[in-house]
Amino acid sequence: MLPLLTALLAASLASDDPAARYAAGRAAEATDLPAARAHYGAACQLTHPAACRRLALLLLLTGEDLQAAIDAYASACDQGDLQACVSLATIGTLGTELLRGQWLSEACRTGDAQACVWWAGTLTGGDADRAYQDACRLGAGAGCWQQLQRHKDTLPAGEATRLRAAACAGGVSEACALP
Repeated sequence: MLPLLTALLAASLASDDPAARYAAGRAAEATDLPAARAHYGAACQLTHPAACRRLALLLLLTGEDLQAAIDAYASACDQGDLQACVSLATIGTLGTELLRGQWLSEACRTGDAQACVWWAGTLTGGDADRAYQDACRLGAGAGCWQQLQRHKDTLPAGEATRLRAAACAGGVSEACALP
């Protein structure tokens, strides 16, 4: 097995195939972190979003270079990797709130319900309402609950009942306790 792994790693070092570099990074991760970082870095430069995300994670876990980790997550997020966008938003307090909002907005726009809830929490007025609506539509009970709480005095009874049921189904226990 070891000669096969060594051959795979050697072949991938010369490869311009991002999938091969990513696979080599995954294979090297358990035994050779510098090699894994090199493979992920090369695959990331060849626009492989999962490789960018893995590179960022390795950089964070080893405490090597926070800015390089943020850059790798940003690259993956720009390529449509939702997990990377959410990770950026999670560590976004290390950066600016503006960037954190952009990362959450992107993750929400591409369908991450929890990112919509988090993003709505950074907004005000109608912008927050729209983000909570998106979160609810995508299945986040917290988004439905926030809509209900923000507009409980003005919602038609049928809409309030729908939001309460969706919030309960989405795991908001307070919504389940209401009649």
